Amino acid sequence: VFDVGGTDHGGTYSEPTHYVFDGATQTASVIDHVITVTNASDLDNGDTSSISSLIADDGGDGVSLREAILAANNTVNGISPDEIRFNIAGAGVHTISLDTELPYLTDAVLLDATTQAGGSFTTPLIELAKSGGFTGTDTAAINVRTNDSLVSGFIVGGFGDEGIEIDGSTGAGDNNVIEHNWVGFDGTGSASGVTQDGILITVDADNNEIRNNVIGASGEQGIHIRTDSDGNWVWGNIVGLGIDGLTDVGNTGHGIYIEGTSTGNIIGTDGDGTNDVAEGNTISGNSTGGIYITGAGTDGNVIAGNLIGTDATGTILVGNSGNNVDINQGATNTIVGGTGAFEGNVIAGGADGITIWSSSTTGTVVQGNYIGTDAVGTLDWGNSGSGVVVSGGANETLIGGTNANEGNVIAFNNFGVAIWDWNADNNTILRNSIYQNDQLGIEIEGLGVNTNDTDDADTGANDGQNFPVITQADLLGTDLTLSGTLDTDGLTTQYQIEFFGIASGDEDPSNGEGRYYLGSTTITTDGSGDGSFNNVMLSGVTLAPGDYVTATATKIDDPGQVGVDDLLAYGNTSEFSQNVAMVDVNNAPIARPDGVQLSFDGDDFVEVVDHA
Repeated sequence: VFDVGGTDHGGTYSEPTHYVFDGATQTASVIDHVITVTNASDLDNGDTSSISSLIADDGGDGVSLREAILAANNTVNGISPDEIRFNIAGAGVHTISLDTELPYLTDAVLLDATTQAGGSFTTPLIELAKSGGFTGTDTAAINVRTNDSLVSGFIVGGFGDEGIEIDGSTGAGDNNVIEHNWVGFDGTGSASGVTQDGILITVDADNNEIRNNVIGASGEQGIHIRTDSDGNWVWGNIVGLGIDGLTDVGNTGHGIYIEGTSTGNIIGTDGDGTNDVAEGNTISGNSTGGIYITGAGTDGNVIAGNLIGTDATGTILVGNSGNNVDINQGATNTIVGGTGAFEGNVIAGGADGITIWSSSTTGTVVQGNYIGTDAVGTLDWGNSGSGVVVSGGANETLIGGTNANEGNVIAFNNFGVAIWDWNADNNTILRNSIYQNDQLGIEIEGLGVNTNDTDDADTGANDGQNFPVITQADLLGTDLTLSGTLDTDGLTTQYQIEFFGIASGDEDPSNGEGRYYLGSTTITTDGSGDGSFNNVMLSGVTLAPGDYVTATATKIDDPGQVGVDDLLAYGNTSEFSQNVAMVDVNNAPIARPDGVQLSFDGDDFVEVVDHA
């Protein structure tokens, strides 16, 4: 990806001076070939054999966008791409009404409509629309079939195909930037839509950036990445809302859709510590759902730092109609969230917050997100289904983790985390804050609280893992002492027991939930599968006597990976154990003036005698 340099604030433009093409750095003091669009017509009567020829002979009526693209395609680049600028006379939005489809971009070019006087990165002034006499083929309004190009500052709506397309089918389509466009809108900012995808990246189109666009009212997906398109970065966009970042103008399909063995794409921040706070997308108001990642070979995609189901400020709920995030049908090693300051997503107001499903969907990691609430965990923005649901045999999922900032906040949903299907196995749930969900905080198999069985002989989702039984919860100041047992798989196995607290009144009526992670201990079961934890001391507990403690058990599959890779180290996690009230043991004996005396007999009984 290249740095287009340059700045534009209210129409002021400075030359880009630094480019990176295919890993090589090249420097230019000016652009080698520049052509300026000077009229809003769709004429083609100038000499378009090259940029210099068009400058010499523009047909006598100025340069149209069509002529500029043809001339740029026919001009051999120097050490930098050609540039198409805009200087159409008059104030306000200029609408270019096309009589037929524009030529594809086939040679590297900076197509920069933000150069139009009076425009800016946030207020584009060049609108592309179909004329009343349009006789062309319905293709994308702008179709990029080249590398190292820029498309910036357009208003695109009313087209019968895509708004903007990057097509790698001819062997090019890499390292392009699509930025600062309104796609699916007219010049007034009203939604006018496109028939198919707002922005499409397709057929081996790699390492492109889609940034700071507003995309709404598309007939299919807002942004669609498909067919072996890898390493693309989608950031800073508003997808499904109007140009105000609030009004619902949802795309008919999903906000963002990745499929077809497309790998290593990033939706949101790249987490490199530079500009991370501005790199999240807002993906809200879409009719089918927020983000959809699907298909065998679709691997290693990242969703980080986005607002999914809110307005662009993150303060108002504007939910997607379906699931907020869907990962399914063999998509592998997807990361949702992260541990950096701006890597967690807000995922609110959908059907399910995150759905992970199908038996070939493995290696999904969900960390650092706010699911069903705002970014401070206070507002009730619950998803109507589960915060996270794992189903259809999806396996080897990690929800949370053992390191700092890996736990998710999962609150105000119907269920917190649900592992629905009998063959959904090795799904690990660690150190999350789960509270105020309507049903169970962790639900396995959809049967209510699963009764522990002897030697944990049952099977099913997460192998029917038994939960611990807490037998002691003594609170002395801020020190909590816990004891209990675990009856599990009849083998000699290590388990991580995690303890959680929740304030009185917020607890589930029976088992869980767990708002505050308190600590953990590791136990090893004997050959019959029985294990225990005795007098485990947890310090720094800020809850009070009468508040509750609960626990989960997670099988350690590979002790050698503990502290190295949680996804490899841990396996099945249980539901929350039954809530146990913390007992105050903070009251030391004191002498009583009423003469009550305690005495112990030889059988260690306490006898109370009143000598008054």
